[in-house]
Amino acid sequence: MTPPSSGIERIGTLIDGLVNRLAIVLFVILFAAVLAQILLRYVFGNPLTWSEELSRYLFIWIALLGWTLASRNRTHIAVRLFLEMMPPAMRLGVEILNAGLVALFAVLLAILGTKLAISSGDVPTITLFFTFGVVYAAVPVAACLLILQAVRDVVRLWRGFRQGATS
Repeated sequence: MTPPSSGIERIGTLIDGLVNRLAIVLFVILFAAVLAQILLRYVFGNPLTWSEELSRYLFIWIALLGWTLASRNRTHIAVRLFLEMMPPAMRLGVEILNAGLVALFAVLLAILGTKLAISSGDVPTITLFFTFGVVYAAVPVAACLLILQAVRDVVRLWRGFRQGATS
């Protein structure tokens, strides 16, 4: 893999590493909470009161971070048959339009998610020590990561097109 060449790529690579680590840490905590709940409930007959709620909120964060990881790795389901049949300039336009629509959706998601997280900032969770604002903050965080990825995609597409046009 070639080293990142632009500022946006360097920032993106740094954020990618942080998101990967965060997803791993959240998954390990989720796994531990579920395992503890199973052991304490079925082996010792004394279930935890908070592990199910924590697992649910961690799953929300992991799912939204997973969405951004799938976007970065381009592993979402896609039918590219027609796209591959297009001339390079038209394909570039369609892919940039797609990235723009993803970014637009992510901007709306960031705005609405931020409003939701702020309005829920004083609503405590049932058994945990934080508020629902922390849970709902996953939405604007994921949206901002998607915006960054859409910008990176456009830069990558444009550079690839320019290099293909000059070679």
